[in-house]
Amino acid sequence: SRISPEAPVPVNRVSKMKEVLGGAGNVASNLSNLDCKAFRGALAGNDDHGRLLQHLLDADKIDTTGLITSDDRCTIIFRP
Repeated sequence: SRISPEAPVPVNRVSKMKEVLGGAGNVASNLSNLDCKAFRGALAGNDDHGRLLQHLLDADKIDTTGLITSDDRCTIIFRP
């Protein structure tokens, strides 16, 4: 670890990243894990992040018939 030359903050090396559902997707995931039927409606881009979203929802057995993908949109992501 070292101090950034731009500001007096430490510079950290990323050792791993984990992509998870956030917000309403996280709620749907929690419900699904409690054996509740979860349905997720959303508008996502036809891009890598949209495909990842589909994969994460499918992995948690969340109904994605309401997931609409579009070539005209980009899937919104959040990185803290």
